[in-house]
Amino acid sequence: MEKATIVVAAFNRKQSLARCLQALSKAQYEDLSPRLIISIDSGSSNKDVRELADQFHWKHGPKTVIYQEQELGLKRHILACGELTRRYGPIILLEDDIFVSPFFYSYAGQACSYYRDDPRIAGISLYSPRYNETAKSAFEPLQSRHDVFFGQFPSSWGQLWTPEQWASFAAWYGDGDNLDIRTDDHHIPPNVRKWSRSWKKYFYKYMIEQNKYFVYPYISHSTNFADPGIHVKKPTQRYQVTLSYCGERTYALCPLDDSGVVYDAFYEFTGLGKQFKEPVRTNLSVDLWGTKSKDAYSRFVLTTRRLNCKVLATFGSSMIPLEDNVLQNMTGDGIYLYDMQRKQR
Repeated sequence: MEKATIVVAAFNRKQSLARCLQALSKAQYEDLSPRLIISIDSGSSNKDVRELADQFHWKHGPKTVIYQEQELGLKRHILACGELTRRYGPIILLEDDIFVSPFFYSYAGQACSYYRDDPRIAGISLYSPRYNETAKSAFEPLQSRHDVFFGQFPSSWGQLWTPEQWASFAAWYGDGDNLDIRTDDHHIPPNVRKWSRSWKKYFYKYMIEQNKYFVYPYISHSTNFADPGIHVKKPTQRYQVTLSYCGERTYALCPLDDSGVVYDAFYEFTGLGKQFKEPVRTNLSVDLWGTKSKDAYSRFVLTTRRLNCKVLATFGSSMIPLEDNVLQNMTGDGIYLYDMQRKQR
């Protein structure tokens, strides 16, 4: 199992940091003695945060407190934390309002060892998403015999990066000055294009352009309290998920090509084309959430939208997740397969 340094990014939320550190202190680490780094962005209101970090006793291994001399803001602070991989090797990055399960470190270490040599993997998530931020709706991934699935969307609520994974992103990102995410870039979800001061927006673009994926667990090893701060104005439980308390175990991991459960940047299941014959199979756009631009559609489209085009097939829409209605060939009216080159008569 790979050993990773734990990095907590903090600013001015003392109670959030205390809760995060308490969860880390109670977690299981076998005999690996992981290093803990607490990185604090500077600011006039975080004296108490610095005192908490300095006084916190980390019984599991060495502890380092980094106090940024200049205020970076969240985007640059996360980028600075990612750069720690160059010195410390794999890191598990947690913002201060993240809470981990007692067995997160075992999962992270096993996944790191398994996926670190696959160049298509951009990172490993501790968090298991249950909310589609683009569609603003509940998200439930298809199940499989494995403990993980894959998504072309980055994790920011508990994630692991190896030096190689971070270096690949950093080389693509450069100094960020030449990166431009246009409002009409239909390959990037519309909500992501509107984000400001966000490192995650650029990681989205990187993953889409480079065809990379994050590894996601079915049962979450971290949860997000979304405490009020710079980007969260009101407390919410929207991003709270059930944590894993399954104990020490060997996780059923699998290569990306063998998973069978892979989602694109819009949380659309990428395997639905296999349900159809040519020419639909290789010329299909899937937009069950209805969040993709019509300008990006292929000739054939599978969607819940009503379009003035020839309907080739219909499916029900009662099953969760939506893609299961197509996989099970569920009769009904709610999901439509269109030929965009033929108008409906």
